[in-house]
Amino acid sequence: MIDRPSLFVNRPSFRLLDVGRSEGRPKLSFGYTTYFDMADICEGVAHELASAWLKTGSDPAWIGEPSWTELPFRTLVGDPFDLAHRALLPSIDTLTIRLGPDGASFPLHHRSASNVALAGGTYHVMPAGVFQPSSVMPWDQANDFNLWRNVLREYAEEFLGDPEADGSSGEPIDYDETEPSARSTRLAATAKCARTASGSGWTRSRLQARS
Repeated sequence: MIDRPSLFVNRPSFRLLDVGRSEGRPKLSFGYTTYFDMADICEGVAHELASAWLKTGSDPAWIGEPSWTELPFRTLVGDPFDLAHRALLPSIDTLTIRLGPDGASFPLHHRSASNVALAGGTYHVMPAGVFQPSSVMPWDQANDFNLWRNVLREYAEEFLGDPEADGSSGEPIDYDETEPSARSTRLAATAKCARTASGSGWTRSRLQARS
């Protein structure tokens, strides 16, 4: 079971502005948002949908084709793919596949609703975390604008139990020299570890992007 986060603050985060291609390669464009900008929308539409469904007696037919008249907040959000209309903070989700004598396996964590603010009550790949710098400091916003470094911090927290980075050191994280990030990066460059980006998706009930 995932532990209750030690930090729950409205930090600067990286807002997804566009998904496209450049010179035949995928390209993601980012700006800035805050954590609560995302949570206010994603959790708002999810709770509204759940409340409306419960009023129907949890009718399976209704949840398959919800009535827009019962979802005024979701109606205001409009087209979920219009990234200029709402703040979209993507979650970087990593499926960790381990190869052993008995074959391949992958770990999941349980997101207890009493311990997390988002996606409570689900089983989820690990590690996973929203795309945001490790602190509010300007140097961390530049140093941490990197998908792989975001994944490294989540590995340290969720697999090794390291405390969440909060910027208390006053210095940027040296990912090339500080363990376990340095060893993980070296390992990822060998045949023992393969990194593959599979794409981006959306959660239907919460309209959150997951990459």
